[in-house]
Amino acid sequence: MGWYTEAYEALFAGRRYVTLDMDPRVARHGSRQHHVVGSAVEAGQLFGPGAFDLVVFNGVFGWGLDERADVNAALESFHHVLRPGGELVVGWNDVASRRPYEFSSSEALGHFEPVTLPPLGVAQLQLETDNRHRFEFYRRP
Repeated sequence: MGWYTEAYEALFAGRRYVTLDMDPRVARHGSRQHHVVGSAVEAGQLFGPGAFDLVVFNGVFGWGLDERADVNAALESFHHVLRPGGELVVGWNDVASRRPYEFSSSEALGHFEPVTLPPLGVAQLQLETDNRHRFEFYRRP
């Protein structure tokens, strides 16, 4: 969580909105409804099965969650907490200094299927910014 995530509160107004970060100092930037201190790797233990319609995993891969085993554990946890048909949005910086490995080679992505985001008509969106931020959209079958 960071100052840049504070806008999420308005984006998800009228919805159950939960945030998760392992640093308790950044809780002030998280959900006013429900913020949990913990790691994405632990999401499956922190939340019940099928608890969410959507998981946004943005700015974590390459920014602390860098080991393949940890990324796969986080993806496994997301599969657990998403309801069938639930969606996963992954955002990461596609630059060498922030790309510990090719994200698409994460074995646990096999639990998901790519999904086209209707407003954009794509399953992946590569931004042309200095950090080459990239969004990928998946669904739990």
